[in-house]
Amino acid sequence: MRAIKLQQTIRGLILIAVIALCGLAVSCENDLCQDCEHDPCVCGNTDCNHIYGGLGITLAGYHDGSKDECITGAVTKNCLQCGEAITHINPCLGTQGLVFTWHEDTNDIDEYWDNEQGQMVQVTMEYPEGWVVTSNTGNRALDVVCIPDYWDDSGIRGKQPVSSIGLEAFGHRDFNNPSQVNSVTIGANVTVISNHAFHNCTNLETVTFAAGSKLETIGEAAFRYNKFESITIPASVTTIEDSAFQSNEELTTITFAQGSLLETIGPYAFANTNIESILIPESVTSIGDAAFRGCENLKDITSILARITVIGNSMFQNCTSLENVIIPANITDIGQEAFKGNESLITVTFAAGSQLETIGLEAFANCIELENITIPASLTIIGDRAFLQCTSLNLVTVLAVTPPELGEYVFYTLTWGGHPMSPTPEYNRIPNLEIKVPAASYFNYIGATGWSDYTNIIDMM
Repeated sequence: MRAIKLQQTIRGLILIAVIALCGLAVSCENDLCQDCEHDPCVCGNTDCNHIYGGLGITLAGYHDGSKDECITGAVTKNCLQCGEAITHINPCLGTQGLVFTWHEDTNDIDEYWDNEQGQMVQVTMEYPEGWVVTSNTGNRALDVVCIPDYWDDSGIRGKQPVSSIGLEAFGHRDFNNPSQVNSVTIGANVTVISNHAFHNCTNLETVTFAAGSKLETIGEAAFRYNKFESITIPASVTTIEDSAFQSNEELTTITFAQGSLLETIGPYAFANTNIESILIPESVTSIGDAAFRGCENLKDITSILARITVIGNSMFQNCTSLENVIIPANITDIGQEAFKGNESLITVTFAAGSQLETIGLEAFANCIELENITIPASLTIIGDRAFLQCTSLNLVTVLAVTPPELGEYVFYTLTWGGHPMSPTPEYNRIPNLEIKVPAASYFNYIGATGWSDYTNIIDMM
């Protein structure tokens, strides 16, 4: 009888030990239960096997978002609260991730990256939106950054999403003190990457957005002067702000996730990158000035032009690999310096039914290989120096019945004379140029302001 009672007592003690040790070690039965070995909180409702200590007892368990439960037969017992055992949910499986420490006296959180180095980054709270990752000067030595989906402060405010990466959180504008970050993974709940968040992270080679990303805004210069070669923009992003990816000279591939909701691409957003082509989502309604300026390897702009009605100022300036451009009928205005300096540009064709009204100042200046162009009937204004230094241009055909307003030095070359300390510009008409206009409008052209300067080279079609 005593032996039976002793056995029952031992079994009871084992059961208590099992419950107390719940969550100490975990192994997963399937891939859906991600990283249970380190973090049961990410398991969702997926069943896992919890192996408790060295007892050799395996129990089925799952996490329901607030607590870890151990199931023994028909009995469900609550084990450790998630916040007591787990400090964060880490989307960077297999890496060290972020470790948070709460300071009650200062009411803030220290986020330590790599415990061995003890590098510190501040995290602040903008309730109820969620945690915002900000920083101090300690971030310069970070090499791998992983922004978690949630931060749970163990009951002080409860589990909240990490929803924003703050101004200059890991980047800065000091070229003499570059950041060491080389890899970034951004949690699914981040909706805003603020201005200059990773600016001047010149070693940054990999940017990954967690599955199910809710990101909406990529801020001004957020990823300027980085080193990555490719990036996939989450479908949820609606706005890419000014200079967001500017001067990433190794960036060759930009992919927008299927179902993209992107609406706005800001000025200089992809300027001075190494892309050859880009497929712009159909949802885009606005692309800012100089968005692709200095993309020296860009060869195909068809997708870009299909999404806009105005080609902004300097949008394709110094895109020196462009050779043949078709301007679709939807384009109404070509901005200042839009194609300036495209030294390989041979042909510019306006699609049938063109609605083009304006060619801006120096729009095609310095396109030295351009030999001829036919200007559509809808055109009303040609800005100053629009074809300046187009030294190979030999034929301009103007279809407009009413002579468009013509600026100064539109079809001229430019040299500099005078004293080297105070040079003066010298303009001369492009040699061997012929201008053809509708026969019925010939006399209107040779008598019109601006056009009269070209009377001896204007002819009827």
